[in-house]
Amino acid sequence: MSETKLKLIRFNKYSRKDIHDLFSPNTEFYPGSGSWGAQGMIRVPNTEHDYIFLVTYGRKISGHAFDEEIDENGVLTWQSKPSEGLNDTRVKDYINHDYLKNNIYLFLRENGNDDYSYMGKLAYVSHDNQREHPVYFKWQILDWDPNAAKQHFDIIKIDNIKNESVLLNPVEFKININNKVNNYNKYERKGSPTSDFNNKNYDYEGSVSKNSKLGKLGEEIVVEYEKRFLNENGRADLAAKVIRTSDFAGNSEKFDIL
Repeated sequence: MSETKLKLIRFNKYSRKDIHDLFSPNTEFYPGSGSWGAQGMIRVPNTEHDYIFLVTYGRKISGHAFDEEIDENGVLTWQSKPSEGLNDTRVKDYINHDYLKNNIYLFLRENGNDDYSYMGKLAYVSHDNQREHPVYFKWQILDWDPNAAKQHFDIIKIDNIKNESVLLNPVEFKININNKVNNYNKYERKGSPTSDFNNKNYDYEGSVSKNSKLGKLGEEIVVEYEKRFLNENGRADLAAKVIRTSDFAGNSEKFDIL
């Protein structure tokens, strides 16, 4: 795949070099070594909280066999490095991941001889707060389409899927918009014990959709405010240029309104 034609498209296949060239085109790629050539979790250059997850089903590291899967709801069961514990900085970063502000890009392959398929971005669901080395996580693949996924993979599990609410601890807070009080839930991410983590599947898509709509509404309010201000001050030319960055760059920009 040539560099000039590289694009990030769901279910397209990418080599490690392709992925490197997409996210770090101005650095050297070393096959089989370094972050891009060998590691499974890579921080995206020039970001603090964006990551790339490269998952190979059934892989082993230092005798540890990874048990990872995706269910029909698009929930990925995933493990950190065997050396990482609950108090490690990067693990805490995963636990506190906010998909509305930062990105985790999932690439998956079914064996070590294949290239990776891009599966989409991830949102945190839960983690096992009793096991570590490695730490166990559940992630929701955003904008999940099970029918499209099953056309590409035989590994999507569809047996006896039962949707459960996310095991988080809600703390109520209020937002006052136009003198109307709206109640929302903020969550403390304490994870769940091993028994709950192992025995339940999660459907996080409903919560993700709700939060996405709330975020989009807030951005639209700001866009309209800025346009009105510029028009009232004689700068209709600038008002026409005010846009939401997510309309052309997804969540990759570090600001919402341009």
